[in-house]
Amino acid sequence: MSPPPDRPEILDSDHLSARTRAILTSRLSAPETQPRTLSLQAYAVLDALLPVLLPLDEILPPGTYINMTARIDAALSGPRDGWRFANLPPDAEAWEAALLTLDDVAAEQHGIRFIHLAPELRGTLLDAMMTGQLGLDRDGRLSIPQMARWAGDLRGEVADCVMSDPRVQQALGISSSLTGGDTVFQGFTEVGPNSREDFEPKATAPLAQMADSRE
Repeated sequence: MSPPPDRPEILDSDHLSARTRAILTSRLSAPETQPRTLSLQAYAVLDALLPVLLPLDEILPPGTYINMTARIDAALSGPRDGWRFANLPPDAEAWEAALLTLDDVAAEQHGIRFIHLAPELRGTLLDAMMTGQLGLDRDGRLSIPQMARWAGDLRGEVADCVMSDPRVQQALGISSSLTGGDTVFQGFTEVGPNSREDFEPKATAPLAQMADSRE
């Protein structure tokens, strides 16, 4: 019997512990769509920039949707790692200010809010932010140096959010969680370059398949 379309096969592997399976399975559930931490305005900006920053349509099967916006907003409301750049405020405050900065710059440069910009223009603003060319020196917003710092936090948070989802792990052939079941630590025996164990998932994402075909 094959798994449901939205349930990756790795969740049924006997190389996955029950505890890890429960954690990964919980990530299949759709989180709340109402923001817990960010304002509605900042939440909308985040929702508009994520598909430009990291499109998932070439990774996930058609019809698969991961609400990264809600996950990141929820993560900002919970315990954090306690580390931040010295010139940035605490995480939730920094994210709110950064996203509103993007929205204000979009309005000033293009006459419309960030969420109404074409994807190409959103990408242009993100490029400017990451290369130290976008920011605002006013209360409640981030300056150019601060925005450049926050750009690194943004990319790291998005990467963590995406790569922790079992559907992405399945699509990219990631097997780092498949270290053993509940009774035995099975581990890996094939550890050389371009080697793969029989229990490891085969990548289904087009980009990953292209990489495999070149090996």
